[in-house]
Amino acid sequence: ASRNILRLLTGRPGWGWTMCQNLQWQVCAAKGKLPGQRLQGALEFATAPPSLMLFEWREPESYPCDGGKKCAGRYTVGDVFFAEACLFVRLCKNG
Repeated sequence: ASRNILRLLTGRPGWGWTMCQNLQWQVCAAKGKLPGQRLQGALEFATAPPSLMLFEWREPESYPCDGGKKCAGRYTVGDVFFAEACLFVRLCKNG
């Protein structure tokens, strides 16, 4: 399907996803450098960035806050998507 997603998982404390790794992946995506990426800089979003709703940022319901759980200051999956959209706005001419 020629789709690339970033997913870093580990059981080791202090290892796994970081915003720096995410930024590196985003820059590669924006430059068209991901494996199987057909058009340079062509990106598809699960949700179009202009469609993002701020209430989802303020009251996250995605992992690890799903099911009414407290996040305890951790990033949620939704937080990362908002951060990615903000970074693309700053990095890309058409952002």
